[in-house]
Amino acid sequence: MTTGRARSRGGTDLAKYYRELLEEQAESELSMTEFAGEVGVSAATLYGWRRRLAASAQVEAGELVEVQVTDDEVGMRQRAPIVLTIDNRLRVELEAGFDAAALERLLRLLSRC
Repeated sequence: MTTGRARSRGGTDLAKYYRELLEEQAESELSMTEFAGEVGVSAATLYGWRRRLAASAQVEAGELVEVQVTDDEVGMRQRAPIVLTIDNRLRVELEAGFDAAALERLLRLLSRC
């Protein structure tokens, strides 16, 4: 088990660390909570990384990713900019009346990176 492995400090190394932990958990006979206790992280952290890595894999594969609007006021949606954050690395802000075709081209280009 991974108990002797040092945790990475950031970036792709951190994602790789949690990807490996999640692979080990999937292969083990332990629940997420039991496994988390064994390796010294919280189950919430492992669940969060599992969700983040799954979303990242969807983006890399060119799949659609679900977007949830959190603002309940229709008027606020029309005035506030739309902010897209991808994998905590890329942030795109769109003002009201943005060019949808330009956004589509931008997203196509970013999906190749």
